[in-house]
Amino acid sequence: MILLLSQSGQAADQLFVQILPWIGILAILIILGGGIAVWLRKRMAVNADDSTAGFILADLREMRDRGEISPEEFENAKARMIKHMSATETSRADDPAARASGSTSPDRITPSIPPRRAPERD
Repeated sequence: MILLLSQSGQAADQLFVQILPWIGILAILIILGGGIAVWLRKRMAVNADDSTAGFILADLREMRDRGEISPEEFENAKARMIKHMSATETSRADDPAARASGSTSPDRITPSIPPRRAPERD
């Protein structure tokens, strides 16, 4: 009986020695996979922010400088962009929900804490 227990203990030790390297390899693969996933996620987030939906004024200037559009076309497009931006700002100012949230203008910050009152003297 004692001989059987000692043989099964040796078999378990041999099994552990055979499995231990595979457990280490699996742990390394999991860590590498997680690192790659984090790297890809950051890279995709940076690329998503770079894409713009439409022209900005700098794009129009570059097109004018390269000769793709004439100076008159540049001025017309610039005027339309400015008109569209001002129309968007006025529609936000006219929107009661936008006024209630305080988002009428991004450069104007409305305080959320009321000002302090001066202490009353007797």
